[in-house]
Amino acid sequence: MMSYAYRFLLLALLASLPTVVTSAVEGDLNSLLKNSPFGSGSRSANDSQSNEPLEFRGVLTESGVAYFSIYETSTSRSAWVRLNKDSSRDYTAKRYDWENRQLTIEYQGRDLVLSLAADSSPSPIATPVDVAAPTGTTASKPTISEAQKLNNIAVEIKRRRALRQQSIEQTKRKQ
Repeated sequence: MMSYAYRFLLLALLASLPTVVTSAVEGDLNSLLKNSPFGSGSRSANDSQSNEPLEFRGVLTESGVAYFSIYETSTSRSAWVRLNKDSSRDYTAKRYDWENRQLTIEYQGRDLVLSLAADSSPSPIATPVDVAAPTGTTASKPTISEAQKLNNIAVEIKRRRALRQQSIEQTKRKQ
């Protein structure tokens, strides 16, 4: 048998296991956030709007509240922010011009006016093309009324129930 000291030691080790696993997972997640496996990616001169520290990448309205996607070029991170909401970031969204799709942001004591990134607007959805019906003779469709279809279904259900009941009765007779 195990002595009391060994039991206590084993119990202490098992109790600390979730803490060790949790801290290891948190460390992995923090590392993953800082060093994305997708990399920063190389961007061509055409891909970048300008040399601004922030880029306005999208707008979303949910329940009457507008959210704006802001990308920080220095950290390669983006966030969704609301107008005039203080955050832990170095910037605050101040105004949005819906007509011109421009967002005014206060960044390091100065106002930046950012236009929505050109590639952020959704591409138009192609409209489906009507396909003409084939010309010539077509096969005639069977003309069964809805009432007849329902009647056929009801007859089939009764037939299957009768078969099931017959099977149950045969099983009872054998026992």
